[in-house]
Amino acid sequence: MRVWDLATGRQVGEPLHEHTNWVTAVATAMVDGRPVAVTGSYDGTVRVWDLTTREQIGEPLQDHFHCDVEVVATGVVDGRPVAVTHTGSEGMVRVWDLTTGRPDQSWCSPRRYSRWLSLRMAGW
Repeated sequence: MRVWDLATGRQVGEPLHEHTNWVTAVATAMVDGRPVAVTGSYDGTVRVWDLTTREQIGEPLQDHFHCDVEVVATGVVDGRPVAVTHTGSEGMVRVWDLTTGRPDQSWCSPRRYSRWLSLRMAGW
């Protein structure tokens, strides 16, 4: 994954190489006051990156049984930063608590191979 400075249009540092397959989804969030990127990959992992230090935060989030993670969205639910992921092959949607790194909820999507996901916070 490459990180770009939007003001200058230049790449920041070297690419981040922890995923072992294609990165298919990226979303950004604030966790404990620091900017992070949340990435999903065909390697079946979700990873959280500190964008200031360029280091991975904790272990990969792996509750997807090594299914391709195709979509990631981030938001705040009940004051907690969360990431919502969707796997294409199993059609599973999971909500991850980004503070603890644990899955909070999951359900099977009526559609497999979805390429989009958005969060509606009101009425969550």
